[in-house]
Amino acid sequence: MHNTSNKKIVVSDIHLADGNAAMWRLNIDGMQVNQASDVEIPAHDSIYVFVAVTVDPNNENNPYVLYDSVMFQTNGNEQNVTLQAWGQNAHFYYGQVIGTQEWFNDKPYVIIHSILVDTNQHLRLTPVVHIYMHADSTLLC
Repeated sequence: MHNTSNKKIVVSDIHLADGNAAMWRLNIDGMQVNQASDVEIPAHDSIYVFVAVTVDPNNENNPYVLYDSVMFQTNGNEQNVTLQAWGQNAHFYYGQVIGTQEWFNDKPYVIIHSILVDTNQHLRLTPVVHIYMHADSTLLC
């Protein structure tokens, strides 16, 4: 949030509209908080507002979308920024050595930090298996 005026402004309230701190988290100018009041922004200065989301895995295999808003109230004026996050349940592998396995097309497979199929072991992929690789990850067989 940037103050372009020659005078400081005071944002009287910053918060999540739905207040769901279980999924969404705010970091307002370096402080991890759910809500902030009377936040001063000096003339020609800025504050940073970061939002993080944790999508709770479930047994559904379809992609889903989460929504919320960050609400700002300044001088009696209310503004909001809409938040949208996409998620999908998946099988996750984090830098592992695996034995013989069969991967099915029930959920996507996500490889982070590479995986290795151990010596004399086999990885069988059924048709239409979706595999997503994190940057610089590999699948070694």
